[in-house]
Amino acid sequence: MNPDNLEAVQRISKEYSYNVVGEEYEIDPEVVFEAAVRGVKELDDTYRASIGVIAYDVFSPSLMCLDQFGNPLYPCILYLDKRSRKQSQTVIDVFGREEFQNITGVLPFSGGVTITSLLWVKENLPDVYHRTYKFGHFNTYVCFKLTNDRYYLRTTLTKNQWQIFSINIGGFAIDWFRKEFYSELDKGYFYSEYLGKLVDAKFEEFFAGSSERFKAYLAGDRHSLEKRQGSFSGLTLGTTRDDMFFAVCLGIHEPILHSLEITKDFLNLNKQIIVTGGLSEGSYLHVKKKILKDYELKFQRRGTTVGNGKLALRGLSLKHV
Repeated sequence: MNPDNLEAVQRISKEYSYNVVGEEYEIDPEVVFEAAVRGVKELDDTYRASIGVIAYDVFSPSLMCLDQFGNPLYPCILYLDKRSRKQSQTVIDVFGREEFQNITGVLPFSGGVTITSLLWVKENLPDVYHRTYKFGHFNTYVCFKLTNDRYYLRTTLTKNQWQIFSINIGGFAIDWFRKEFYSELDKGYFYSEYLGKLVDAKFEEFFAGSSERFKAYLAGDRHSLEKRQGSFSGLTLGTTRDDMFFAVCLGIHEPILHSLEITKDFLNLNKQIIVTGGLSEGSYLHVKKKILKDYELKFQRRGTTVGNGKLALRGLSLKHV
């Protein structure tokens, strides 16, 4: 990334896999790190020789158990993991929901905070727990590998500033519905033409009193100790696949709208929303603009990478951004 304009000068992507068994989501940290190393080796020699700052965007939270040399003793437990429901309930019983949230700012939901996964390791893998030199996250492991700093474990807290973010599975939900119910339509045509026209037409019907609703289960809604599922309501014999699809489009955005409504009561919100990730361009961005009509939506390719670059440069006082 060019430090003057934060434009990417070269991009390299490497694939890696993670393991899913039931409700357990794990990844081998060495595999991910090696994939990153392979990518760096493919950079143009000129760019590689002039690298001044490395900023990395990693899984969060992502509990890791490391020995004194920074080697993982167990796979990285990812944020989607739900094995620690029992431990979540234990934390709630001991602290209480409100007390824990007042201290940490979050609820002790399974996989979504480090303590629940750490307690699971303690109870189910006592040997690993007692051999662990340092508990950390994936970023701790990366720093071990890059600097050999065995004491690195930092969390940055920005006081008096708020950042609203929404993690949703909108892209997955949309594409799953397309595959299941629009299989006869070409994918390119569906996203380039059909989706936009469908939403434009259905918006008029919606405000005229359409009854179909979709209650989404979002990746960012992990506070429940019970399994969550998406569901439809208001369906009739006259309901079409277009009706259901439009309900999905609206449903996956409702938590975002709800968060914005709550927050604007005590914060001056920036009206610009940066959109990044899968299905953020073209017709789906058009959908978002219609639903979030009171805000200016701007697409940013690889938004987290750009954000990390800005924070790294600002943190090192190399550039005011």
